[in-house]
Amino acid sequence: MSVPRISFLAVAVLTLAIAGCKVNTINSFPSHPASVRFIGLVPDAATLDVKQDDNAVWTAIGFGAPTEYQQFDNKQTTFDIFAPGVTGPIISASGSLSANLPYSLVAFGTIADPQTLIQTDTYATVNPGNSQLRFLHAGYAVQGLDIYLSTPGLPLANLGPQYQLGFGGATSFVLTNTGDYELRLLRSNSGLVAYDSGTIALADQSTQTFYIIAKDGTHAVNVLKVDTASSATTLLPNTLAAVKVVNAAYQTGAVDQKWDGTLAATNIAYRAATETYYTLPVGTRLMTFEAHAAPGAAIASANETFVSATDSTVLISGANGSQVISVFADKDQSPHSGTARVRMINASPDVPAFDVVIDGNLKASNVAYTHASDYFDLDESNHKVQLMVPGTSTPVFTVDSQQFGSGQVSTMYLMGPSTALEKLITQDDV
Repeated sequence: MSVPRISFLAVAVLTLAIAGCKVNTINSFPSHPASVRFIGLVPDAATLDVKQDDNAVWTAIGFGAPTEYQQFDNKQTTFDIFAPGVTGPIISASGSLSANLPYSLVAFGTIADPQTLIQTDTYATVNPGNSQLRFLHAGYAVQGLDIYLSTPGLPLANLGPQYQLGFGGATSFVLTNTGDYELRLLRSNSGLVAYDSGTIALADQSTQTFYIIAKDGTHAVNVLKVDTASSATTLLPNTLAAVKVVNAAYQTGAVDQKWDGTLAATNIAYRAATETYYTLPVGTRLMTFEAHAAPGAAIASANETFVSATDSTVLISGANGSQVISVFADKDQSPHSGTARVRMINASPDVPAFDVVIDGNLKASNVAYTHASDYFDLDESNHKVQLMVPGTSTPVFTVDSQQFGSGQVSTMYLMGPSTALEKLITQDDV
């Protein structure tokens, strides 16, 4: 089947400048007002509030829940956006609103690094047999994405991307034929699929915006479809989840890893990890490890369930004959520059549990074997890391000077037998 026709004669997206200063607006609506709705896509904010001229416009708006349109004066207008527990607005958006035109005010990024955009929602009339859509990459800390919209099942090798978008990038509305499609997003310059919609239908004479979003993970994303006229919203769930593999089986040597018999990662040395994540279909999968030197003979296997648009680490640990598989939910959204986000995982069967002490401060308690601490933030300087016998000042393992990268998400693993404990640090947001 051929690639569907896409017309690039489209209504341009108008991005209005972000401004930090407030401007006055009138207190009564003119006869030809503009219409604005709000879409909050800030993953670490439970809700968002929006004010205009210190007057509440939208309150307690949840992630990915567009409001209805409201009318505003057709002049320069400033919107202030607030997050719970934060003093003052996290960001302000200002733009000149034109009479009788609709707009979407979109907030994305994070509380510490917010972004905002005012998009015009005007579009050309859609004739029968056609649909039109546009994209906005609002997935914070997600790499650039190549966008492929095709006939379902068409091999990607036969296609070129319709768009290449970095974070914050948007397209214009474009016309395409009504019908069934498959939307796939590839991480730019890697060939790794970050999103696959499966078969989706573009309704006749519809006009929609597809927002690329990420809540915790950054290697498998989701897409939120919002109707331009009605604000009707549909999550187009990813059929994929993302997986990183770590080898802490200290007597096994290099390992290969499979899911449902499919080879996914090969020749992972002890105290090493895959360079990045691969994706696999959501659902329950049989995860199997084999010694790389003895393919075909499983040394550990377990049925594990993977959820749409999530990142997970699959760890093998233990001595020969007692290797176990553990799966950890990853939160890979990078912190702002100057801050490192870290967690600790106990991958040593000889250490029943440890407390995590950084520069003399307790960060996590009683991290058991095959368990992880919560994530915590540090500055980018060097730190003294001590893993202690729980409830004591007796160290199990000490690193006198350890730096975690600015703006990075890392995991530090304790692994090996009691006589040869070692650490492995992985950067998980790459």
